Amino acid sequence: MKRYISSILIVVVSLFSIGTYYAQVTSYASNLPKLTFKTIEGDETELESVLVSGMYEEGSSNESFRLESNQLKYAKERSYYENLLGYYDPNYNRLVKEYRSFMRGKAFIETYYEDQDNLTIVTMNGDDKNGKYSLNFIIDSLAKKNKEEKSFEIDVPEQAKYENIIVRDVQFVQSKLQILTQNDVKTDNEKDTDEIHLYTIDLAGKKVVADETLLSETFDSSNEGHFAMPSKVDRGMANHVFLLALVKGRYSEEGGFTEKKRESSLYAYHYDTKKLEKIKIPNEKDITFESVESDFSVDGETLYVTGWEEGMMHILTFDIDKQKVINDYKPGSVDFTEIKDGRIFAITADELLIVDAKTGKTLYRGKLVKDSHGQKKDKNYLIQLHDVIIK
Repeated sequence: MKRYISSILIVVVSLFSIGTYYAQVTSYASNLPKLTFKTIEGDETELESVLVSGMYEEGSSNESFRLESNQLKYAKERSYYENLLGYYDPNYNRLVKEYRSFMRGKAFIETYYEDQDNLTIVTMNGDDKNGKYSLNFIIDSLAKKNKEEKSFEIDVPEQAKYENIIVRDVQFVQSKLQILTQNDVKTDNEKDTDEIHLYTIDLAGKKVVADETLLSETFDSSNEGHFAMPSKVDRGMANHVFLLALVKGRYSEEGGFTEKKRESSLYAYHYDTKKLEKIKIPNEKDITFESVESDFSVDGETLYVTGWEEGMMHILTFDIDKQKVINDYKPGSVDFTEIKDGRIFAITADELLIVDAKTGKTLYRGKLVKDSHGQKKDKNYLIQLHDVIIK
């Protein structure tokens, strides 16, 4: 009996503590200033897909915040789960909310594919079995209509050749799962060979039906460099083109890298035609491929490149299919940009700018301000935007 009483008391105390916590949060939040975007020009409905994060400072106090679809939430207003999650990934949050059972235990996913019928997540598993190191694809799939879940492993072909394999992209083409990887080939000398592979998976048969090497390069002291791919990829979406760069240059003794522009190459792999083509950006645009991970992104057949001229940012919009520059937009002095769905999203300390990437036309411009309605006269305060995420 005492055991049950103790359990009941623990539950009561826990519920009381949680209630007290949220009451304190609600009371604290009511005293925080309301922040909102004041439209300078354009259509404020453009804000519906935008989340910005930043810091509000007043006197000796400061509070971090997020503004999603122009709806404000301070860090201290977020739930325990939201704060535990840390980095905000709207797609991951949506998947957890909609498919909680399937997503259990998948704390971080980077390579997956989703359509109206299925959700498929692919990860690599490196395991030492009976003294032998093996490399396998772990494939977790969910059929959305009947909620059927499947999880299985597939051995990588000729895996004894490879030191390591990184999954870079996952797509579905003609009912087959396509996994694009970067493979580190085992070597016994000072040479380093990297390969870009495309594996075609038959999910019904749970086997690899094709293994194609798209690119292979051996690096040594006379041929230094590396492969690089954009990190700004719409994970989970149907991407018809995958971008990758072969960056050539010279490593210094301190670990720095200087690119040799004329020896580097940029490629686009087209999933539908299975063709790998070299992209030729005009030399006068002064674009280097060393920054491809952070400054390059692809949307359909359109390539976006963020560069700098005399300390000022410019964004190149390039048609991959036509091998032609569409626009070279200069947003001026901005702190951060994101590009998605044909739009450029740029922020300064307290302003948001949304521009059509192909025409350079301003779709929205707004300033984040403190709403002083119903409050005392404003004190000196500072708003600093840090990041913009497009949902």
